[in-house]
Amino acid sequence: MSRFLLKIRYLIEYIACLGAYFLLKLQPHFIVKAIAWFWGTFTYRLPQVSKLVNANIKTVFPEKNMREVKRIGRASMINMLLNIFEFLWMVNRRKRIEKYTRIAPETVKVLTEYAAGGARLIMVNPHLGSWEASGLMVPYYLDMKLAAVATPLDNPYLNKFFNSGNREKTCGMRIIFSQGAIRSAIKAMREGMNIGLLIDQNTKVRAGGIFVDFFGLPVPSSKAPAELARFALNNKIRTEIVFGVSLRDENGILIGRIRSLKKPFEQYEDREMIQELTNISEEFIRKYPEQYLWLYKRFAHIPADIEEERKARYPFYARTVKKSFYSRVKGRPARFNPYHDIAFTGEFFIPGKVDRRIEADHMERYRFACRLAAGKSVLDIACGVGYSGPLFMKAGAASYDGVDINERSIEYANCVYRSDRNINYHVGDICSFSHDKTFDLITCYETIEHVKNYESAIKNLNRLLQPNGLLLISSPNRAVTSPGISSLCDQPANKFHTQEFIPEELLSVLNDSGFTAGTDDIYGQRQRRIYKYKLLNKIARLVLGNPKKHASPSVTPVKDKAPRYFIITARKA
Repeated sequence: MSRFLLKIRYLIEYIACLGAYFLLKLQPHFIVKAIAWFWGTFTYRLPQVSKLVNANIKTVFPEKNMREVKRIGRASMINMLLNIFEFLWMVNRRKRIEKYTRIAPETVKVLTEYAAGGARLIMVNPHLGSWEASGLMVPYYLDMKLAAVATPLDNPYLNKFFNSGNREKTCGMRIIFSQGAIRSAIKAMREGMNIGLLIDQNTKVRAGGIFVDFFGLPVPSSKAPAELARFALNNKIRTEIVFGVSLRDENGILIGRIRSLKKPFEQYEDREMIQELTNISEEFIRKYPEQYLWLYKRFAHIPADIEEERKARYPFYARTVKKSFYSRVKGRPARFNPYHDIAFTGEFFIPGKVDRRIEADHMERYRFACRLAAGKSVLDIACGVGYSGPLFMKAGAASYDGVDINERSIEYANCVYRSDRNINYHVGDICSFSHDKTFDLITCYETIEHVKNYESAIKNLNRLLQPNGLLLISSPNRAVTSPGISSLCDQPANKFHTQEFIPEELLSVLNDSGFTAGTDDIYGQRQRRIYKYKLLNKIARLVLGNPKKHASPSVTPVKDKAPRYFIITARKA
């Protein structure tokens, strides 16, 4: 279909839905329920729908007879449509919201306490009850800012109307679309918003998914709650993860409830956390099966290594996953979402995904190194996602090897930045990495402050260099970044660092480890003048601005100013 005809089709769909929407708004509640009952019953009787719904219910409840399965399936389809129609009917109608929805008193108490303590909430919701109403009730009753992740509609007119229009303008809720959701969610958390996520969607492992047990069968689920929780923890944002659900009582009133995790989220591994949230979801589904969305192909993906007995339990539509489910197919372009595939901690730099100041600091260091790389074999220790590889090759390097301890980072690097046969990436540790060759140039940027056994690490770098080879090593300057401490033994202000150096200390360690370097080999970034008296430093900050942001990121020789980050160029003796 041509783009013009598709646009016309979308426009006709939009006008038709708009008319139905305004007509629905005029109806009393019992008519809305009757419409949902009619269309839910009709939809369930479609052969392809009933086959899928019944198969899902039978997979979860093998003990139920077909009469009971059909009763649950039909009720589920009615509930799904009532969920949609009722949400649209209640939007921007205060009396309707107050008449047909509630939040359980104990839930109000817990959420109010969290909000009073300044905590952000990551609210995890399954396709159970009315997940749409959950997003409506939280901002309305608790006056809490909520950003919810949603899948955009194909029709751009309907997408703008139902998401930007109905949800954002009338519900006070920000909609985050699934593409780039983690990045947008992080931004929303920084702005003080709470996050709403659906827990029961099939997410491929290569896109940030993880297999967990759901009614005794492995299914893939998104790790987004764990990723966001880790980001919040590492950035000192107080956060609570809660499981939320809005269920209909015997009178048809939607009651919002939450369930908290058994222990603080920082004590969980990713899989353990997602499994516990899935277990809570399973518990509610067992109790309210008529209110679950059985139309979704939740059991579509079978792990390749599953035993035959459990494999036989999957419904008819399930298929064993291929290698592409875990990583990209060879020859196809990478489709990684950095925030999904790599934990964003605040210490991990990904080009184009962080603050411009941080990006400028990192890129200037590599521009400095690239000026020395022509014709040389280069080793980048702690290369992260490997963005430096193409930079060095473009600068004329003979070869490039990147090393990082994080396996996910190297997987990402191989998929995104390995554009040249002379670019290679390896998983390795700075203290023990070895290679069958030695290198002309080694870069070790913003790494040594993370290494407890830093002397061993520097000696290993010396072993990896050719005679007269050059090491470029950088570190934050303790005098600027942690002015409250006085020695290498003290804990720096940055909790990720095991120690921080001043230039003279790192210079001494290098010279004791087989390198030659002097004060003329010290370069710096974000350099500033530090005065003896604190008042003068405050005045300078007011007049010149925060040097962390406004001082130059360029790498220049250190003379009479103190750099925020310093780089030492040291040759192997």
